[in-house]
Amino acid sequence: MSGLTKFIYTAFALWVVIFVAIFGFGSNAVFQVIRGLWPLLTLPIALVFMLLSLTAIFMEKRKIQPLVILLLSAIALATFKKTSGWGAWMNFQLHKSDYESVATKVLTAPSAKEQEKICNGGCAVYHEDVVSLSFDYSAGFLNWTQIIYDPIGVRRPPKAGISHPNPPYDTYLVKVEPLAKNWYFCYFID
Repeated sequence: MSGLTKFIYTAFALWVVIFVAIFGFGSNAVFQVIRGLWPLLTLPIALVFMLLSLTAIFMEKRKIQPLVILLLSAIALATFKKTSGWGAWMNFQLHKSDYESVATKVLTAPSAKEQEKICNGGCAVYHEDVVSLSFDYSAGFLNWTQIIYDPIGVRRPPKAGISHPNPPYDTYLVKVEPLAKNWYFCYFID
């Protein structure tokens, strides 16, 4: 294995580790912005890996090793839109007990003031039909995603006389992916 192929494998492994760390564990604003931009960052990174792999194919006698990275890069390029959803699913599975613990505490709190105190900026509480919670997950350019607990489902028809598009969230809901019973990963735009 040449030095170029070793470099490609090491860099690709590092890219995967960074993906797991950013999507699985970080929760502050910096991580949220990186998550929001990750699909756009995937495009040039995958193209660089493809070019490096093609270069290594011509330099190597054994073509299998660079072909593996070329294939993985092509898959990353073809599925770049799905990385946010996969990362949210991974994050939710890793921290499911934490999300459920906060939801249980909020739902059993005696007042709206106590509910806000329990969230302490980590989530938002909505009171429309039933109590629902939203946890910020990523922030991109004019879009963001949230992990939402909502026992009656996220998509609701607008109520008569109310002008905002998706009560109670007051924003344009683009896409909903179920994570578990009553838990959803939602994409919003401005």
